[in-house]
Amino acid sequence: MTSYYSGVILQRMGKISNQGYANRIAAEISSVENTPGNHLESAAEASWDAWIKYYRPNENSRNQTVSYYDKGMLLGHVLNAWIIKSTQGQKSIDDVFKFLYQAYYKKLNRGFTDPELEDAFTRVAGTSAKPIFESYIYGVQTPDYKNLFNEFGFTWSNTNEGKSIPYLGFTVMAGKITSVYRGASAYVYGLNVGDEIVSANKTSFEGLDKLLADKKVGDTILFSVKRDGLERSFIVPVQQSPLLAFSLTDQKNLTENQKKLRLKWLGSL
Repeated sequence: MTSYYSGVILQRMGKISNQGYANRIAAEISSVENTPGNHLESAAEASWDAWIKYYRPNENSRNQTVSYYDKGMLLGHVLNAWIIKSTQGQKSIDDVFKFLYQAYYKKLNRGFTDPELEDAFTRVAGTSAKPIFESYIYGVQTPDYKNLFNEFGFTWSNTNEGKSIPYLGFTVMAGKITSVYRGASAYVYGLNVGDEIVSANKTSFEGLDKLLADKKVGDTILFSVKRDGLERSFIVPVQQSPLLAFSLTDQKNLTENQKKLRLKWLGSL
Protein backbone atom coordinates (compact mmCIF):
# COMPACT_ATOMS: atom_id res chain seq x y z
CA MET A 1 0.00 0.00 0.00
CA THR A 2 2.96 2.29 -0.69
CA SER A 3 0.92 4.73 -2.79
CA TYR A 4 -2.39 4.60 -0.92
CA TYR A 5 -1.82 7.67 1.25
CA SER A 6 -0.77 9.96 -1.62
CA GLY A 7 -4.41 10.65 -2.51
CA VAL A 8 -5.58 10.44 1.10
CA ILE A 9 -3.22 13.24 2.16
CA LEU A 10 -4.34 15.52 -0.67
CA GLN A 11 -7.99 14.99 0.26
CA ARG A 12 -7.39 15.56 3.96
CA MET A 13 -5.48 18.76 3.23
CA GLY A 14 -8.38 20.04 1.14
CA LYS A 15 -6.32 20.08 -2.04
CA ILE A 16 -8.94 17.95 -3.77
CA SER A 17 -12.68 17.77 -3.08
CA ASN A 18 -14.49 14.66 -1.92
CA GLN A 19 -15.86 14.16 -5.44
CA GLY A 20 -12.41 14.77 -6.90
CA TYR A 21 -11.02 12.13 -4.56
CA ALA A 22 -13.78 9.72 -5.58
CA ASN A 23 -12.96 10.37 -9.24
CA ARG A 24 -9.31 9.62 -8.51
CA ILE A 25 -10.20 6.32 -6.83
CA ALA A 26 -12.43 5.28 -9.76
CA ALA A 27 -9.62 6.03 -12.23
CA GLU A 28 -7.08 4.10 -10.16
CA ILE A 29 -9.34 1.06 -9.94
CA SER A 30 -10.12 1.26 -13.69
CA SER A 31 -6.40 1.18 -14.46
CA VAL A 32 -5.83 -1.94 -12.36
CA GLU A 33 -8.92 -3.78 -13.60
CA ASN A 34 -7.95 -3.04 -17.23
CA THR A 35 -4.60 -4.77 -16.72
CA PRO A 36 -4.95 -8.43 -17.83
CA GLY A 37 -2.22 -9.53 -15.42
CA ASN A 38 -4.31 -8.30 -12.50
CA HIS A 39 -6.43 -11.43 -12.83
CA LEU A 40 -3.38 -13.72 -12.81
CA GLU A 41 -0.98 -12.24 -10.28
CA SER A 42 -1.98 -11.47 -6.70
CA ALA A 43 -0.84 -8.40 -4.82
CA ALA A 44 1.40 -10.57 -2.62
CA GLU A 45 3.02 -12.16 -5.68
CA ALA A 46 3.44 -8.80 -7.40
CA SER A 47 5.30 -7.45 -4.39
CA TRP A 48 7.45 -10.57 -3.98
CA ASP A 49 8.38 -10.70 -7.69
CA ALA A 50 8.94 -6.96 -8.13
CA TRP A 51 12.69 -7.19 -8.71
CA ILE A 52 12.43 -9.86 -11.40
CA LYS A 53 9.19 -8.75 -13.06
CA TYR A 54 7.98 -5.20 -12.28
CA TYR A 55 11.44 -3.67 -12.64
CA ARG A 56 12.30 -5.85 -15.65
CA PRO A 57 9.25 -5.36 -17.89
CA ASN A 58 8.83 -6.89 -21.33
CA GLU A 59 6.24 -6.71 -24.09
CA ASN A 60 4.04 -9.27 -22.32
CA SER A 61 4.20 -7.78 -18.82
CA ARG A 62 0.65 -6.38 -18.84
CA ASN A 63 -0.68 -9.83 -19.67
CA GLN A 64 1.17 -11.56 -16.83
CA THR A 65 1.79 -9.05 -14.05
CA VAL A 66 0.30 -6.06 -12.24
CA SER A 67 1.94 -3.10 -10.53
CA TYR A 68 2.18 -3.73 -6.79
CA TYR A 69 1.98 0.04 -6.31
CA ASP A 70 -1.33 0.30 -8.18
CA LYS A 71 -2.87 -2.88 -6.80
CA GLY A 72 -1.70 -1.98 -3.31
CA MET A 73 -3.40 1.39 -3.64
CA LEU A 74 -6.62 -0.32 -4.71
CA LEU A 75 -6.42 -2.71 -1.75
CA GLY A 76 -5.87 0.21 0.59
CA HIS A 77 -9.28 1.57 -0.40
CA VAL A 78 -10.92 -1.85 -0.10
CA LEU A 79 -9.40 -2.63 3.31
CA ASN A 80 -10.17 0.83 4.66
CA ALA A 81 -13.81 0.54 3.60
CA TRP A 82 -14.01 -2.94 5.15
CA ILE A 83 -12.69 -1.72 8.51
CA ILE A 84 -14.95 1.34 8.59
CA LYS A 85 -17.99 -0.80 7.80
CA SER A 86 -16.98 -3.56 10.25
CA THR A 87 -16.57 -1.06 13.11
CA GLN A 88 -19.62 1.03 12.18
CA GLY A 89 -17.48 4.09 11.57
CA GLN A 90 -15.38 3.80 14.72
CA LYS A 91 -12.05 2.85 13.15
CA SER A 92 -10.19 2.96 9.84
CA ILE A 93 -7.00 1.69 8.25
CA ASP A 94 -5.16 4.51 10.06
CA ASP A 95 -5.67 2.56 13.28
CA VAL A 96 -3.98 -0.50 11.78
CA PHE A 97 -0.80 1.42 11.03
CA LYS A 98 -0.87 3.08 14.44
CA PHE A 99 -1.14 -0.34 16.07
CA LEU A 100 1.71 -1.76 13.97
CA TYR A 101 3.94 1.19 14.83
CA GLN A 102 3.32 0.91 18.56
CA ALA A 103 3.29 -2.89 18.84
CA TYR A 104 6.29 -3.74 16.70
CA TYR A 105 8.51 -0.72 16.13
CA LYS A 106 8.14 1.08 19.45
CA LYS A 107 7.86 -1.97 21.73
CA LEU A 108 9.91 -4.60 19.90
CA ASN A 109 12.12 -2.45 17.67
CA ARG A 110 11.41 -4.56 14.59
CA GLY A 111 9.13 -4.91 11.64
CA PHE A 112 6.24 -7.34 11.39
CA THR A 113 5.50 -10.58 9.57
CA ASP A 114 2.68 -11.29 7.13
CA PRO A 115 0.64 -13.16 9.77
CA GLU A 116 1.17 -10.25 12.20
CA LEU A 117 -0.12 -7.82 9.57
CA GLU A 118 -3.25 -9.91 9.09
CA ASP A 119 -3.66 -10.11 12.86
CA ALA A 120 -3.46 -6.31 13.11
CA PHE A 121 -6.34 -5.93 10.65
CA THR A 122 -8.33 -8.52 12.59
CA ARG A 123 -7.73 -6.71 15.89
CA VAL A 124 -8.76 -3.32 14.54
CA ALA A 125 -11.78 -4.54 12.55
CA GLY A 126 -13.02 -6.78 15.34
CA THR A 127 -13.61 -9.60 12.87
CA SER A 128 -11.33 -12.02 11.05
CA ALA A 129 -9.34 -10.52 8.19
CA LYS A 130 -8.50 -13.97 6.84
CA PRO A 131 -11.26 -14.11 4.17
CA ILE A 132 -10.43 -10.67 2.77
CA PHE A 133 -6.68 -11.40 2.78
CA GLU A 134 -7.17 -14.75 1.03
CA SER A 135 -9.50 -13.24 -1.57
CA TYR A 136 -7.73 -10.01 -2.45
CA ILE A 137 -4.14 -10.05 -1.15
CA TYR A 138 -3.16 -13.67 -1.71
CA GLY A 139 -5.87 -14.24 -4.31
CA VAL A 140 -7.05 -12.48 -7.46
CA GLN A 141 -10.78 -12.13 -6.82
CA THR A 142 -12.41 -8.89 -7.93
CA PRO A 143 -13.95 -6.88 -5.07
CA ASP A 144 -17.66 -6.05 -5.18
CA TYR A 145 -17.07 -2.34 -5.77
CA LYS A 146 -20.75 -1.54 -6.30
CA ASN A 147 -21.85 -2.69 -2.86
CA LEU A 148 -18.65 -1.52 -1.20
CA PHE A 149 -19.02 2.11 -2.25
CA ASN A 150 -22.80 2.11 -1.88
CA GLU A 151 -22.22 1.75 1.87
CA PHE A 152 -20.66 5.24 1.73
CA GLY A 153 -23.33 6.83 -0.45
CA PHE A 154 -21.61 6.61 -3.83
CA THR A 155 -23.03 4.95 -6.93
CA TRP A 156 -20.49 2.81 -8.78
CA SER A 157 -20.88 2.43 -12.53
CA ASN A 158 -18.98 1.63 -15.72
CA THR A 159 -19.45 4.56 -18.09
CA ASN A 160 -18.43 2.40 -21.07
CA GLU A 161 -21.37 0.06 -20.49
CA GLY A 162 -23.86 0.13 -23.35
CA LYS A 163 -21.50 1.96 -25.69
CA SER A 164 -20.16 0.51 -28.93
CA ILE A 165 -16.41 1.11 -28.74
CA PRO A 166 -14.19 -0.40 -31.49
CA TYR A 167 -11.10 -2.17 -30.18
CA LEU A 168 -8.29 -4.33 -31.52
CA GLY A 169 -6.19 -4.94 -28.42
CA PHE A 170 -2.69 -3.88 -29.32
CA THR A 171 -0.43 -0.87 -28.97
CA VAL A 172 1.88 0.49 -31.60
CA MET A 173 4.81 2.88 -31.81
CA ALA A 174 6.38 4.14 -35.04
CA GLY A 175 4.44 1.52 -36.98
CA LYS A 176 5.61 -1.43 -34.86
CA ILE A 177 3.39 -3.39 -32.51
CA THR A 178 4.70 -2.98 -28.95
CA SER A 179 2.17 -5.07 -27.01
CA VAL A 180 -0.78 -7.35 -27.69
CA TYR A 181 -3.35 -7.85 -24.94
CA ARG A 182 -4.26 -11.38 -23.96
CA GLY A 183 -7.66 -12.43 -25.28
CA ALA A 184 -8.06 -9.46 -27.64
CA SER A 185 -8.83 -9.96 -31.34
CA ALA A 186 -5.28 -9.01 -32.34
CA TYR A 187 -4.00 -11.69 -29.93
CA VAL A 188 -6.42 -14.35 -31.15
CA TYR A 189 -6.01 -13.68 -34.87
CA GLY A 190 -2.23 -13.71 -35.03
CA LEU A 191 -0.65 -10.27 -34.66
CA ASN A 192 2.57 -10.31 -32.64
CA VAL A 193 4.81 -7.89 -30.81
CA GLY A 194 7.48 -6.66 -33.20
CA ASP A 195 5.30 -6.86 -36.30
CA GLU A 196 5.82 -3.83 -38.54
CA ILE A 197 2.48 -2.77 -39.99
CA VAL A 198 2.85 -2.16 -43.72
CA SER A 199 -0.80 -1.46 -44.47
CA ALA A 200 -4.34 -1.82 -43.12
CA ASN A 201 -7.08 -2.63 -45.65
CA LYS A 202 -4.49 -2.01 -48.37
CA THR A 203 -3.89 1.60 -47.35
CA SER A 204 -0.99 3.06 -45.41
CA PHE A 205 -1.23 2.67 -41.64
CA GLU A 206 -1.33 6.06 -39.88
CA GLY A 207 -2.06 5.00 -36.32
CA LEU A 208 -4.78 3.17 -34.41
CA ASP A 209 -6.95 6.20 -33.68
CA LYS A 210 -7.22 7.10 -37.35
CA LEU A 211 -7.72 3.48 -38.37
CA LEU A 212 -10.59 2.92 -35.94
CA ALA A 213 -12.23 6.33 -36.43
CA ASP A 214 -14.68 5.03 -39.05
CA LYS A 215 -14.83 1.40 -37.93
CA LYS A 216 -17.68 -0.39 -36.18
CA VAL A 217 -17.66 -3.42 -33.93
CA GLY A 218 -17.83 -6.45 -36.23
CA ASP A 219 -15.88 -4.91 -39.11
CA THR A 220 -12.74 -6.70 -40.25
CA ILE A 221 -9.34 -5.24 -41.08
CA LEU A 222 -6.74 -6.79 -43.38
CA PHE A 223 -3.30 -6.16 -41.91
CA SER A 224 -0.13 -6.62 -43.92
CA VAL A 225 2.89 -6.82 -41.65
CA LYS A 226 6.59 -7.53 -41.88
CA ARG A 227 7.74 -10.24 -39.50
CA ASP A 228 11.30 -11.57 -39.48
CA GLY A 229 11.85 -10.04 -42.90
CA LEU A 230 8.80 -11.68 -44.46
CA GLU A 231 5.49 -10.04 -45.32
CA ARG A 232 2.42 -11.71 -43.85
CA SER A 233 -1.30 -10.92 -43.86
CA PHE A 234 -3.88 -11.25 -41.09
CA ILE A 235 -7.60 -10.56 -41.08
CA VAL A 236 -8.53 -9.19 -37.66
CA PRO A 237 -12.12 -8.45 -36.58
CA VAL A 238 -12.90 -5.25 -34.70
CA GLN A 239 -14.26 -6.22 -31.29
CA GLN A 240 -16.20 -4.43 -28.60
CA SER A 241 -13.77 -2.82 -26.19
CA PRO A 242 -13.51 -4.75 -22.92
CA LEU A 243 -11.95 -1.73 -21.20
CA LEU A 244 -13.72 -0.41 -18.13
CA ALA A 245 -14.22 3.25 -17.24
CA PHE A 246 -15.51 3.37 -13.70
CA SER A 247 -17.12 6.34 -12.00
CA LEU A 248 -18.27 7.15 -8.48
CA THR A 249 -21.27 9.47 -8.22
CA ASP A 250 -22.53 11.07 -5.02
CA GLN A 251 -26.00 9.77 -4.16
CA LYS A 252 -26.89 13.04 -2.37
CA ASN A 253 -29.79 11.72 -0.26
CA LEU A 254 -27.81 9.63 2.21
CA THR A 255 -29.15 7.40 4.94
CA GLU A 256 -27.95 8.04 8.48
CA ASN A 257 -25.68 5.01 8.30
CA GLN A 258 -24.15 6.18 5.01
CA LYS A 259 -23.51 9.58 6.56
CA LYS A 260 -21.77 8.01 9.55
CA LEU A 261 -19.52 5.82 7.42
CA ARG A 262 -18.72 8.60 4.96
CA LEU A 263 -17.75 10.98 7.76
CA LYS A 264 -15.21 8.44 8.98
CA TRP A 265 -13.94 7.87 5.45
CA LEU A 266 -13.78 11.44 4.14
CA GLY A 267 -14.10 13.60 7.24
CA SER A 268 -17.08 15.44 5.75
CA LEU A 269 -20.22 14.83 3.73
